[in-house]
Amino acid sequence: MANQFLLKKTMAAMRNLCACEITALQDGTYQGVQLLGYYQVGDTPEPIVYHYFESDTTTENGGSIVALPQGRLIHQFKNALLDVRYFGAKGDGLQDDTQYIQNAIDTQKDIYFPNTGNSYMIKAHNSRRGPIEAGYLTNALLDEGGIGVQSNQTLLFEPGASLKAIPTNHNAYHVIKIVNKTNVTVLNATIYGERNEHFYRVEGKTDTDPLIQKNTAYAVDTYLVDKSNRFLRITQGGTSPNTDIVYPVGTTVGSTIVWGDIKFVIVGVYGENGYGVAILGSSNVLLKDCRAQDFWGDGFNIQVYQGNNYDVSLEGCHAYNNRRQGLSIEGLVRGRVSNSIFEKTNGTAPQSGIDIEPWSASNHCRDILVENCLFKDCSGAGFIVDGFGPGGVKDITFRNCVSEANYVGFNIERQAENVTIDNIVFRNITMWEGNIRGAVNLQLRNSNLEDFYMRTSEDIYTDDLYTTRRITVNHCHLKNSTVEVGVNTDNFIFTNNTVLASATDRDATLILRGGSSVISKNTVVELTKPFVLTTNQNPPKSTSILNNDFINLASTCLDIQSYNFVSGNKFLYNTAPVNGLNLISIRLGGSRNNLSFNELQVNTREGLPDTRSINLIEMIGYNDIYNSYNTIAHNHLSSPYLSQGDGNIQLSIIPFQTYMGVNGLGSRLRNIYKDHKGHIQVRSLGTIPAGTQEGDIVCVNSENRTLYEVITPPVINFTNWTVTTPAVVRKVIFSDMLP
Repeated sequence: MANQFLLKKTMAAMRNLCACEITALQDGTYQGVQLLGYYQVGDTPEPIVYHYFESDTTTENGGSIVALPQGRLIHQFKNALLDVRYFGAKGDGLQDDTQYIQNAIDTQKDIYFPNTGNSYMIKAHNSRRGPIEAGYLTNALLDEGGIGVQSNQTLLFEPGASLKAIPTNHNAYHVIKIVNKTNVTVLNATIYGERNEHFYRVEGKTDTDPLIQKNTAYAVDTYLVDKSNRFLRITQGGTSPNTDIVYPVGTTVGSTIVWGDIKFVIVGVYGENGYGVAILGSSNVLLKDCRAQDFWGDGFNIQVYQGNNYDVSLEGCHAYNNRRQGLSIEGLVRGRVSNSIFEKTNGTAPQSGIDIEPWSASNHCRDILVENCLFKDCSGAGFIVDGFGPGGVKDITFRNCVSEANYVGFNIERQAENVTIDNIVFRNITMWEGNIRGAVNLQLRNSNLEDFYMRTSEDIYTDDLYTTRRITVNHCHLKNSTVEVGVNTDNFIFTNNTVLASATDRDATLILRGGSSVISKNTVVELTKPFVLTTNQNPPKSTSILNNDFINLASTCLDIQSYNFVSGNKFLYNTAPVNGLNLISIRLGGSRNNLSFNELQVNTREGLPDTRSINLIEMIGYNDIYNSYNTIAHNHLSSPYLSQGDGNIQLSIIPFQTYMGVNGLGSRLRNIYKDHKGHIQVRSLGTIPAGTQEGDIVCVNSENRTLYEVITPPVINFTNWTVTTPAVVRKVIFSDMLP
């Protein structure tokens, strides 16, 4: 019988070799032990042979090393992948497989999880800590809780194979943890959390609860937390009895519990730190085709431990129905998330698909690309980028993504720097598509923005942390959309975009309450509400509206107040215009605007049943409030059908009623109006305005457009806006030219 193998049906039988069998191994009667299965014959992929080493004292690991009363049985796994069943993992949805899998992982071989038809159950929490013990986060889970992957290791899951967290009432847990490791790959893993069992696991049981004290007086509206993570609100006060609380079967959030003369309502559930995969202080990590769902906190979490993470990628992953986030990135340099879905995050704030937000001010999230991803049905934002302060978050790009049916499309906050959103689509957003509170150099580009609303740094955020500095929207297509720039925003740029149709529930396409804005080179077609609406600010902030094409507008285009530079814009009509249209409106009190080199072209009179009047510029001034210090120069009107009072189309740069208003004199003296040849238009020689200089040419409308050269400008009393000394002029020529 020499050189034969001793046959054993199970691991338990092999561990319990009798003394004579051990002697037979020692004297060479048996070459080794052939194991036919772990718990029963055939439950491992194939029989394996263990060799006996009499003097070996290596610690048993339940798979490759088996301890005998003397010596060890050792099997050298030579396959590229180590099947976890060889170490005792069942994957039956019942047995706690945590230690069996960890023993396999600790061999530092690549690990294979076959599909057993049920989940491998993982004790993800640390049973030596209290469920809501203070500081129960990363440090508490390093020595116990979940399975810890080694460096230079791959975990490969057969399609359908899964891990599941054993239900717990602990605030924090990790199913898979990668802590200070490098070169780790997890492929095709499906990982289930326990959010649906988290609260209900102790129902119907007497619960001795040290957090709710016996024989203690409680007042109405006292808030407590029990050890099962329930928030309780006392609704009827008194002294608690000297007995344990019993939670009846069916207890849930909203249930009322009577405990002696105390009555309380369960108002919520505590905790948010149960994760599917936690990556801590590691580098060169790849999660590919992984799914994490039903977690108490995040599906995937990239957090700091003894330094940032570097070079972490998620490809083809899916986070579903997690309470806090689909993915949190709390510390990462050089990251990539691609072709992934983040869906149905709900339960506790922020409830987003992805949240890129440092754990603390000393951590960094930089050089991260998110592309070809879907954010869907999240109760918070599709994605969040939160800088946590200057320098915390920088160089983040979202490219070719879709944000669909989320409460908010995206949030960019607290000095997140150099965030680029490129070719994004929004669908069926509940609240607003974009919410910006403190971005630095945000770019939104190459996107189809239909039914889109974005707001930036509202009035209530007045400190530097929430000051937005430089937003650029370019090469986008907007339809039924609005961007609202708050007063705590500096430098808004809107350029090379196409705008179609006005939002029905907003006052304009661009509402500019913040300042230092540049609106240029856009094509704007057939709006029924203003394109730009600006307001006065203190201190004043300027807006430049330059070289835009406005086509067939049915409303005032630019509704402006003060400190606007409007130049080089073209207003084109290829269809019949609306009658009485004022394209640029300087509102009451508007001052220090410069409107120059703008052009109005009307190229049709087709379909005109009656006379149409269009004013390029309207200026409103009445009572004792005047528009002042405005320069309106070198603007041009053209139409092959132009009429000066008779016929189909009447055009004017400044409508006649502006001169004839109640306080028209004050308005005329305060503002300069120039035609396309640079001649200053005046009602009479007595209304030559302030700011006229020697050598200027004035065109006097009441004298049949006679031209005069200014020899000496007028002297004007700026207190009551009257002419103290009339201008000295010299007649130049008589002209029929249009004003």
